[in-house]
Amino acid sequence: MTRHFILGTIASLVGISCVAKTPSSGPSLTIAVAPLNLPAVGRICYDVRVSDGPTLSDPAVWSRGTPGLNGGTMDAAALCSSSFGNGTGGDITFVGACVASPPDAGQNYRTNSVTLWIDGVYDASNTYISPTGSDGWQNPCPTPGGCTLTAACRENADTLVEFNLTILRQANQGFFDIGVNFEDIFCSAKVDCRDASGSPLKLLFKPGTSTRDTTVVSALACTAGPGSAVSTVLYRDALTLTCPGSAPVQLDVRGKGNAWTTDPTPTDAVFQYAVYAGQESLTCSGQPCKKQYWNVALGLDLAQANNCTLTSTMTASNGTLSSFTTPSASTYPYISISVPLTTTTSGTTSLACTSNPLNGAGSGVTTSYTSVATPEVFDYEFDGTTFRQRQVAPPVNCLAALNAGSTTSGIYTIDIDGAGPIAPSQVYCDQTTDGGGWTMIAYWVGPVSSTRTFDQLVVAGKPISPLTQDTTNYPALPAGVTNTFTHILAKNANPDWTSLYGTWVKFPVFTTTVSIGSSGFAATKANGQATTFFAPGNGWDPTVGGDGYFGMFTVFGNSGICGGANICGQKVCPAFYTNPYNCHFDQTNAKFLFGR
Repeated sequence: MTRHFILGTIASLVGISCVAKTPSSGPSLTIAVAPLNLPAVGRICYDVRVSDGPTLSDPAVWSRGTPGLNGGTMDAAALCSSSFGNGTGGDITFVGACVASPPDAGQNYRTNSVTLWIDGVYDASNTYISPTGSDGWQNPCPTPGGCTLTAACRENADTLVEFNLTILRQANQGFFDIGVNFEDIFCSAKVDCRDASGSPLKLLFKPGTSTRDTTVVSALACTAGPGSAVSTVLYRDALTLTCPGSAPVQLDVRGKGNAWTTDPTPTDAVFQYAVYAGQESLTCSGQPCKKQYWNVALGLDLAQANNCTLTSTMTASNGTLSSFTTPSASTYPYISISVPLTTTTSGTTSLACTSNPLNGAGSGVTTSYTSVATPEVFDYEFDGTTFRQRQVAPPVNCLAALNAGSTTSGIYTIDIDGAGPIAPSQVYCDQTTDGGGWTMIAYWVGPVSSTRTFDQLVVAGKPISPLTQDTTNYPALPAGVTNTFTHILAKNANPDWTSLYGTWVKFPVFTTTVSIGSSGFAATKANGQATTFFAPGNGWDPTVGGDGYFGMFTVFGNSGICGGANICGQKVCPAFYTNPYNCHFDQTNAKFLFGR
């Protein structure tokens, strides 16, 4: 049986008919709960605990009720909307004491926390509604942890702590044969890999062929109900296919129809995908039902699909979500997908998934709630007509990209000065060497068109003058950026160089005053050992300043594999030099400078 769920939207906290206060001679917390006034819900009761600290494990200040569902036996100590709220529905407001002193270090308040559990849900005739009954619902604040929000408790002040709760209810009646409240959203979702006969779905054509091959379908359909005031809006994250040993494949689920005519990456497990989305032409009591659908078909190349899993999240709302984000301080429902698609044994891959309905046993397509402290942010939006993508500010550098989860080396779009005047640009990031997060300053092989000095590359507070001899594969950061890096990474593919230093070396950026003499400057090799480099000054000047051209020699003076004027043919050390015939500098191997 297909199971549908009602996703209740957030109700505003209005029309509070009663405010109850507990005796308090000091600071207090006003606890407000604003759940959805679901059809047939008469009242909701809650158990509450205030803790002297940010977590439930901290000492209790006070509590009401025994945490968790009462099973139909009324908990006299619980806070019910019939006594502390709007009478019917589930809104309550309750004022209780908190601990304000001693304040947190450096603050004028002390952190307390409020934990909430649902004690019982009752219909209009005061009959207990069981979560597992015919009108079942899903608990957003189950035991043991409940839902917890922190609060700043201040002396002689009242702090509002507001919970916005949403209850998921099973819609056994189906989508359209029930009375729909405008504040309810009805959703269904599934992942299908096989047809009704149990055979693998084969819907999509492999690009360039007339052959349909294995296809997986991720389907989402929702309605906020009929009426001109209703606007059903769907939200999805990218569909992600993860196969161990291969880079994850993330699919942009905007657009309609096939994604491409030629498979751009034939070595991964996706040979094609297609998006089908729109508004179904159905009516409910003579009005448009406002049912939107958003389905994605994924062509799966079993030869490349070793032990693959499909993941994503999605939800819906009546009207748009601000910044594609569920409301804060709320339990908002969403649907998660985590479906194993294939299994590989002894080199043979087979289709593991079947038909995976919403909340089916072991289906991997499940409903859940956001934490009251952590909203869910979605990548894409569809309102029945238009697709939109969440606009995300680019990271300021490769380290920020790494911290955001981008762990693969390659080309990234960064905005090096954030809101400043320098436009976002592409840059090559090394996300694996020495922990990753390295932003490319320079890439060169042979002689450069103009020299670069220490000041222009590796000195804190100075404008960087980047360089690349391959803008397609190794774009450097934009010109004019002030050097705010703390360390420089140097790479040189010359085998004589790597035999001395390994695949990379790093050193701290220089201060605003550069003075490099016969003692050189310190660096660290890939194996962690310390080493020293020297500046290739003109005629081996005793001291090279910031305006001296940048280079990294192995020794000072006329010896070593790149020291001296008469050691032609070895050309080992990296430097920015214009003379193609100079004997000291490597002019045949790739060289990089990165900052972090």
